[in-house]
Amino acid sequence: MRRARRHRAEGPGGGPRVFATAARVLVAALVSAYLVTRVDLAGVVAAIRGTSLWAAGAAFAVWMIGWWIVSYRLALFMQAQGVAMGTVEALEINLATLFYGLFLPGGNLAGIAVRFYRLSRASGHYAAGLLAMASDRVTATAAISVVGIAFWMLDPHDKPPAALAVLVLGAGIVVATLAPF
Repeated sequence: MRRARRHRAEGPGGGPRVFATAARVLVAALVSAYLVTRVDLAGVVAAIRGTSLWAAGAAFAVWMIGWWIVSYRLALFMQAQGVAMGTVEALEINLATLFYGLFLPGGNLAGIAVRFYRLSRASGHYAAGLLAMASDRVTATAAISVVGIAFWMLDPHDKPPAALAVLVLGAGIVVATLAPF
């Protein structure tokens, strides 16, 4: 009887959860150790010494704000699929994707596979993860298209009108693809 109460107090999967966390930490440590052996540490230390601490901190903050925005967008797409996912969980998935994409063969493709696996596992449905990823990519493409067109038009150099037509048409197609979502 006591044993059953203790098990319920721990919650389901209390033991395996600890094991999974320890395995993740071990894999991360092994991968980090492997990467450190493949990097010119003297060059890295010299680059770090030559970098302003304020500039590095500001760059990291801007980078994290960008990932927070991307994660918020991904969480919204997952919520649209009926999956209760917060921005922090989406950020965790995105940063894990980035980490695994750095060392797994295939780089970005491996990262996409990790993202798909993690999103599908969170939702319990492959279609929800796939649709959220596709919507996220289309939205990112639309945003970069609009920014690109705006800055291209600000460029004072002569531009062929046909190129502008192609850019605007392409951006319009992407936005039209997004409209149903």
